[in-house]
Amino acid sequence: MKTTRRSLNHLHDLLVEQFRAFQALAQILESERRALNGGDEALLQTLGLQKERLLERLERLESERQASLRALAEELGIDPAQGKLLAQVCRALPQDSAEPLERLQQGIYMLLQSLHETTMGNRALARQALARAVEQQTQLVGLFEPGAWKQPAGEVSRLPSALASLVEARNALANEVHAGHNSLAANHLNLALEQFSLVLGTRGGRGKAGEAQASPGLVETIAGLYRQSCTYRAVVQACERTLHSL
Repeated sequence: MKTTRRSLNHLHDLLVEQFRAFQALAQILESERRALNGGDEALLQTLGLQKERLLERLERLESERQASLRALAEELGIDPAQGKLLAQVCRALPQDSAEPLERLQQGIYMLLQSLHETTMGNRALARQALARAVEQQTQLVGLFEPGAWKQPAGEVSRLPSALASLVEARNALANEVHAGHNSLAANHLNLALEQFSLVLGTRGGRGKAGEAQASPGLVETIAGLYRQSCTYRAVVQACERTLHSL
């Protein structure tokens, strides 16, 4: 019985940890919703890192909870392979020992329902924001498609090739962001943005000493929209993982 009491306390402590971790996740998701509504990209990135660490912790706690529950069931003579194992364990325990476990399990279940609804809502908001950012990128890029600018006779436009390099760098960064590392592609994108800015400035005329007049506002708009799309895409992916984990 001493061994059973130790196993029971361990399971109870794990359920308490799970409950508190789910409460922390609920707070993060509520902050995420406010950030999505307010378009706060910096906060979304910070919350994304916090959520990633918390999901990893919840996965670890769930594995430990299952192992602890199986061990307690075996000590009580219950087959761990049977379904609804916690309910069976609670029936085999004295009422004063079973009730705390049942209350915790019920609290966790209610939290999971709320977390699922909030995550679904956040995913919808992030998808809408991502679609807007992508549409704006598409419209802006469309301004610089071949033929969009009048070309003086005999002049060969460098704009399409510069834009192609920019799009190629943007896609490379998207692939690396999805894979979890983006340092090399980020450098590539920065170089492509500089070249694109240079070509736009050349088309607009030249400044002192023949120096190209860049268009930093336009380039920053392109870069900003791409950063937005990366941020919102990451939120969507994190929501998918959260739903899978709940």
